[in-house]
Amino acid sequence: MICLSAPSYPVGVIDNVEAIAAVCARKNIWLHVDGCLGSLVTPFIKENNFDLFSRFDLGVDGVCSISCDTHK
Repeated sequence: MICLSAPSYPVGVIDNVEAIAAVCARKNIWLHVDGCLGSLVTPFIKENNFDLFSRFDLGVDGVCSISCDTHK
């Protein structure tokens, strides 16, 4: 299993999920994306035409699960 951040806490860095997901899909490795607190706003950033990061949703081949919570 590999776990990525989209975004990380506390600095907001978004891992290159698409690139790593491609490798995980080829190697049959479970890929989890931890959305943390920022996952509540990142969909709106993309919706408002800001291209700041790669896709990180379940539509990306290789992404198996996503968390989106206020656990911090």
